Amino acid sequence: MIAFIVFFILFLLYFYISQELFFKFDYIHSNLLFFAEKALIAVQSGFRVENIGFVYPPIAFVPFLIVNDPLLVSPIISALFSTFLITYLIKTYKTDALSILSISIIMLNPLYLFLSSQRFDVLLFYILLSLSVFYTVRHIETKYSLYIFVAGLLLGITFFVDFRSLFVVPVYFISLFLLTSKENFPYRVAIVVVKITPVVFFLFSWLYLNWIFTGNPLNFIQSPYSFFRSEPVIDEFIQASGSFIRSLYLTLKQLFLNSLLILPYFLVIPYIKRFKLLYTTPLFLVYIVPIFVFYFSIYFGMSFPYMYSSVLFLLFSLVFAFYLRIANSKPYLFSMIIAFLSAFFIPDHSKDLNEKEFIGSLKGRIIPERISIKEDRIIAELLIGYGCKKILSDDAYTFPVVYFTGSSNIFILPHNYTYYTALSNPITFADCMLISRNSKDAIKKRFIKSESGFVPNFYLVYDGLKYMLYTNTNREVYKW
Repeated sequence: MIAFIVFFILFLLYFYISQELFFKFDYIHSNLLFFAEKALIAVQSGFRVENIGFVYPPIAFVPFLIVNDPLLVSPIISALFSTFLITYLIKTYKTDALSILSISIIMLNPLYLFLSSQRFDVLLFYILLSLSVFYTVRHIETKYSLYIFVAGLLLGITFFVDFRSLFVVPVYFISLFLLTSKENFPYRVAIVVVKITPVVFFLFSWLYLNWIFTGNPLNFIQSPYSFFRSEPVIDEFIQASGSFIRSLYLTLKQLFLNSLLILPYFLVIPYIKRFKLLYTTPLFLVYIVPIFVFYFSIYFGMSFPYMYSSVLFLLFSLVFAFYLRIANSKPYLFSMIIAFLSAFFIPDHSKDLNEKEFIGSLKGRIIPERISIKEDRIIAELLIGYGCKKILSDDAYTFPVVYFTGSSNIFILPHNYTYYTALSNPITFADCMLISRNSKDAIKKRFIKSESGFVPNFYLVYDGLKYMLYTNTNREVYKW
């Protein structure tokens, strides 16, 4: 318990201080503001949780319903689950100074720091998936049924963190069936059912909730705002979707390009072969779960070449390194050091601006305006200063501003019943309009000349890099 508290405090301080420093330089990841804004809407609408929507996994929103402060939520959740994983590994297996050093190197990895401070939802998915694998391995090692139950429960919970957890269900099904090949058939079925029942149950629960509240059980898949459509678009990955060969090619290509970042993962593979074939095959299948996640993400058209995905591979390598008793070996430690050093330079070529500039800023670069929150905070102050009471906006793209104003009730947003009526006749319903420069913004699409500064019966009072602010001509207001 003392070790848990010590690790938790150290991680919390480490993650929080980094988060606070970046915020002072006007940076926080937009996903954190997205979760915070949706939680703000739910709370200010009388805890109508349905206003959060059913298109995203819900667990990431829950902490914000309790503490709606992204500067606190991300470090707390990341520190809590990082501590749980690390202390449980240390408690379960014999450790020494070199094993602790291997753990420390992962925690200090700049990509791990990025996830822990800016994308706690992704890190939570990675840790829960790693814990699920850890308990699966413990079941293989000890044959205790409790471990497979816990592993199944953790896998089920991952569905509410990241829907892609469904991709690994077939892998677990096959690996457990192979593992129990010498057992009688009813026992084999029972083990598989215990493992996959939670995730299947949670899936059907989510289908039911979507059906009750939206009338379409597949709304979370088919909605234009779906989690499955939330990733940026890259032509190479779009062309690979639906193609077995192209998806496999891209998966292997990304593994090669990121080979230094995930070097410890490759190092562990030869050690798995030392077991008998009966154990090697299911162990190997479980070990390559990250590859399956990446492959199926590409195949179903919901992947992006984030370099922070290397953290999942590192966590899997750590779990198996402890299981195989090589976490304290010099080759494994050396590979960890190479991955750590590579994480400072390889992300300079990342296609994701957030991880690229986050790590760049650790080396002294300035955060660019495109991902800075400076303009979002300026707009929020302007809206309050102008006394806008009815602001028409599409918060799919203006959610940071909604959060920074601190009040969702002054906005007319897509979840409001009057939104589409106001969109067709804004002069009657809105005294201000906040329009994103994103081409998919509903208001921008409705008023195609807004980019040129013209919206009937509205003044353009602010014209910025990310937003345009219009006020109703019936209001007395000075142009910005």
